[in-house]
Amino acid sequence: MMKVWVLLIIFLVGIGFGLAAPSVAPKYLGSYFPKSLTPSHSGVQGIVVRRQLDEDRLLLTISAPDGALLAIFQKKITEISLLIDEGDSVTLDVRSYAPFVNDPPILRVKKLNSASSPIPSVALPESFPDTAPEQPLLESILPESESSSDETQMPISEPGLTGEVDQ
Repeated sequence: MMKVWVLLIIFLVGIGFGLAAPSVAPKYLGSYFPKSLTPSHSGVQGIVVRRQLDEDRLLLTISAPDGALLAIFQKKITEISLLIDEGDSVTLDVRSYAPFVNDPPILRVKKLNSASSPIPSVALPESFPDTAPEQPLLESILPESESSSDETQMPISEPGLTGEVDQ
């Protein structure tokens, strides 16, 4: 009779471990598992509606499909503040929607104006030459009489261009 109780207790403890392991193991042992065995989740994606920078924290209000989310960052505040602006699309690495999250890892930031080219184009004036000048730049600036100067003549410098600071 005693063997039956011992086997029953071992069986129930095994069932308990089996049910608890999927929820507890990734939290504490996830860094030791290979990447192929860890479950991947897409995170929560939303648009930054408001950004507030305090002394010791950064608050981001994110409008997600499930509802509003307040992300509170207390680490890497300056870096995240430079990266994320209002209107940007952000994907946070959280398992599911929660109204308040502290220091969530950022998976992706998509800038507001990224629909256009990733490198902004600069409109050049029509008078800007498309090719390099045929003569060196210095000769094109100096008048004709000074462009053929000999080595004994000292260059002319204007005040303020010598590197001295006017006080």
